[in-house]
Amino acid sequence: MGVKETGSYGKCEGSKAPGNTFGSTSCKEKDNRAFTSSKEYRGAPYIPSYMDLTNGPEPCVVCGDAATGYHYRLYESIADCTTYETAIKILGDLYVKPKNEIFARHLLATRRQEPGESLDTYLQALKTLANDCNFKSVTAEAYRDEYIRDSFISGLLSPSIRQRLLENKTLDLQTMHDQARALESAQKNSESYTLHGPPTLTPQSAAVKSDIRPEPLMETIDSASTTTAKCFFCGYAKHPRSRCPARDETCNKCDKRGHFAKVCQSKSNSKTSASLSTLATAISAASPPKLAKASVQVTINGRLADCLIDSGSTESFIHPQLAKALSLELKPSGVSVNMASSSLSVKTKGVCYVDIVLNRHCYKNVILGVLPGLCADVILGQDFQQKHSSVILKYGGDLPPLVLCGLTTLRTEPPQLFANLSPDIHPVAAKSRRYSSDDKKFIAAETQRLLREGIIEKSNSPWRAQVVVTKDENHKKRLAIDYSETINRFTLQDSYPLPRIDETVDKIAQYQVFSTIDLRSAYHQVPLKEDDKSYTAFESDGSLYQFTRVPFGVTNGVPCFQRIMDSFIEEEKLTDTFAYLDDITICGRDQKEHDHNLQRFLEAAKRKNIVYNENKCTFSTTKISILGYLVENGTKRPDPSVSVPFVNSNHLKT
Repeated sequence: MGVKETGSYGKCEGSKAPGNTFGSTSCKEKDNRAFTSSKEYRGAPYIPSYMDLTNGPEPCVVCGDAATGYHYRLYESIADCTTYETAIKILGDLYVKPKNEIFARHLLATRRQEPGESLDTYLQALKTLANDCNFKSVTAEAYRDEYIRDSFISGLLSPSIRQRLLENKTLDLQTMHDQARALESAQKNSESYTLHGPPTLTPQSAAVKSDIRPEPLMETIDSASTTTAKCFFCGYAKHPRSRCPARDETCNKCDKRGHFAKVCQSKSNSKTSASLSTLATAISAASPPKLAKASVQVTINGRLADCLIDSGSTESFIHPQLAKALSLELKPSGVSVNMASSSLSVKTKGVCYVDIVLNRHCYKNVILGVLPGLCADVILGQDFQQKHSSVILKYGGDLPPLVLCGLTTLRTEPPQLFANLSPDIHPVAAKSRRYSSDDKKFIAAETQRLLREGIIEKSNSPWRAQVVVTKDENHKKRLAIDYSETINRFTLQDSYPLPRIDETVDKIAQYQVFSTIDLRSAYHQVPLKEDDKSYTAFESDGSLYQFTRVPFGVTNGVPCFQRIMDSFIEEEKLTDTFAYLDDITICGRDQKEHDHNLQRFLEAAKRKNIVYNENKCTFSTTKISILGYLVENGTKRPDPSVSVPFVNSNHLKT
């Protein structure tokens, strides 16, 4: 997530240049409007003014990106059209989704007024939804049939039957009924193929309490029902999950919720009355060997226990058998713990307070959740680890130490990000925006991540910018802040220059061995002055936050960051080291000189707490791709991968 120059290839998403708004109209939208409103199109293809096909693609005037993505693909779709109407029809088939009358009426019937939505806006939204409902003047009987049809499809228990019915753009009551009956019959016939014979009942021990369950009257099994499918959770005849008797029960075999022990597929937990030392060994034996380097021995209330240091766990936990052996007092707690897969969750059996001794440090009254099924005696999560500035685990690997972004801040003087402000500056609170449900979930998750890592904090600033959800070339969502309506309006440009690309590449080409370092979340490593934080305030997830480190999207972020990197190289007296924003190249005329320069850089980076993205770094190579050039054996030439989009374009083929 580094700082990149504008001008990269790909789909134009609007203005991305420093200081411009993320929310401006994209070239894609401008192309569509210009094309569909054109009255002069008669057989000649529409070519945007910023695309000069004679000299090859020119950068987009809005975003600076080379016009190779959406601009060409749109033209290719209609290249063979001879009339305006034909082109519009093709574009309509490509981009206008067909409307389903039944689903449109469902959306209209279930639309509710949203918080903060005015009555006029709500009414207009209903009218817009009604446009797709295909309302016509009909008799009372036809209206009744349509209403029954809509209610029938909405109330179906089988989502597969509903999906098949919704494949029809229009559907009358009788046709719907016939199709539904045929689909239901096919579904039942298909289920009979999955049963190869009468199910056998697994003998269970009478000592297992969860096996003795009163069988529901509505699910009574007789001799004629041996071919009926079984419920995966309770073992009785198949039924909706909402009516399953095991839905809220806890299995006495694995201590997990939602099924009976007689259908449990987990291996039974052996119970033992061994001594405490034997018990701790038995519990720890379940810990995978690969976790050994993240495990340490701790003292819990004066007794030794094995502990897993888990940075992926937000809370700390203790095994229930160990808690019982230590005679710990449990306080009730019904907290659900979500696993890495959000579909899996386990409830704690309570919480307890213990004293922990780790590496001669004593921690009093540490709260531990009692959680069954742990792979160690104790798991110490982020709540415990955050007591320290950092926690270091040594794995013995060959690569340099990796420090994650959320744990450190660059040791440097905070830049004067807003030193040049216009005289008419005044606080601006940008109007709140609406987002889709998926974007809301993404914004909430990213906000919590930034909050946990200390990159943002709660704010009471009079300024308020709005967040924007963007997508990169891999269609991965990213959270950005649109400062175009707030502080960027009053910020004067910092004229600190970026290095000239041609001169930088010429210098690098004089060497033989190279390493490239890509800084991770470059801006977010740089601290922000206390007085500047209020300018960065933004609304997110129903609250107001401000940055504690330099945010992306502010006008002078690029020059300030380049000044910091230049000062870092000068202060540390690093030789043969070149920085272009977050891309750093360490060079050497031979392997020995390169290794010496690289070692000096890594030591300086450690002193300054500079974090780099190891997956994007290249160490000790004789050929590199840098700033659009390939450098090798003292020579430079344009990187062929940069021109691939042009070469593959039909516009450049004869």
